[in-house]
Amino acid sequence: MKTTYMTVEFETEESFFQFLRDNKKVIVKFFAPWCGACKSIRPFFNELANSGAYKGVKFANVDVDRLPKLANRFGVHAMPTFVFYVNGNKVEEFVGASEESLLEMLARNKGNWKECTFFFSSIFFLLFLRERLFFVG
Repeated sequence: MKTTYMTVEFETEESFFQFLRDNKKVIVKFFAPWCGACKSIRPFFNELANSGAYKGVKFANVDVDRLPKLANRFGVHAMPTFVFYVNGNKVEEFVGASEESLLEMLARNKGNWKECTFFFSSIFFLLFLRERLFFVG
């Protein structure tokens, strides 16, 4: 298991399951090194992991090329796939490189919206500005 930023990437299936057992809340990004959408969402995923707004959530990555049996076991057929686990149980998942969907998933599962209200409003405002400038400019 190797740690990059505040995220963990697994070398073995056993290390993945041990990580789920050891941590109450975990968000996992199933990705492939060759996947363009996975590459595009990676900096945002790492930024969220480092933000401090999700202290109770552990961020992890599973390379589906390195651990294909694990991806198959969880029915991952498209990348990136984000899965949120609570106490080792899958509670939610979505497929795609959507920053908004990722933020919404974290908000629903973090458990305490008030701690990160400012962070969310700032992120949504920046996303709004980026889209607004893209379409206007």
